Amino acid sequence: MTTADRDDLLLHRSPAFWGALAVAVLLGVFLIDRPLSLLLREAGEPLLDLFRFITDFGKSDAYLIGSGLLTIGAAGTVLLSTRRVVRRLAAWLAGYAFFFFWAVAGSGILANLLKILFGRARPKLLDEQQVYGFLPPGLEGDLHSFPSGHATTVFAVAAALSLLLPGARRWLLALAVVIAASRVVVNAHYFSDVAGGAATGLIFTLLFARFFRDRGWLFQRGRAGTGVKAEGRWWRRALRRRLRPLLLSSRGGASAT
Repeated sequence: MTTADRDDLLLHRSPAFWGALAVAVLLGVFLIDRPLSLLLREAGEPLLDLFRFITDFGKSDAYLIGSGLLTIGAAGTVLLSTRRVVRRLAAWLAGYAFFFFWAVAGSGILANLLKILFGRARPKLLDEQQVYGFLPPGLEGDLHSFPSGHATTVFAVAAALSLLLPGARRWLLALAVVIAASRVVVNAHYFSDVAGGAATGLIFTLLFARFFRDRGWLFQRGRAGTGVKAEGRWWRRALRRRLRPLLLSSRGGASAT
């Protein structure tokens, strides 16, 4: 198979991916999770305060509300605007915001179902009752540790934005790693929970993007991998054309002072 024939949205079919995930989860459950959790109990308050702030970026509410409102607003603009350029931009934004919303919502629903299926005890139960492991079905919140919902969300967000901004992919994934790791530092999840959440968010979003791409919606497959269709690239170029005069004028004003 040549590089051009490879599909970058088939991560779920990669033996290397599943092998690495299995190793990470098994090492976590049997070797890493408990000692790492106990070690992080010794973290000082300044570090904990920092990661308590960081971990809030893994909540899905803002992503869902923002993309939901953008979908509705952009769709309304398509119906009401009489300018072709505005309608074209709004139509593309409505489609991408819709995709983004369901990438986050759908992966979150899947993560919640997996939490019930696995029934893993949260780290707090190790402190309070010396309970460690899996007790399915996880019908109580204290048995919803695997996979991490925050990790699922941030990796779904990173994957969705990477399709729109492929040049920022490494930065987006690095940021997702930091936010997901914060769940371990604040003692809300174990290392393996975060690994499972990352896999859930990535796999769901890539499968969802493939569903769109195979129907000719939003995305297309190119030599460099899957990316936005011409409408999306046009949107980015149009936005840059409109922002460039503002940026140049602000730089000119700054140099004059």
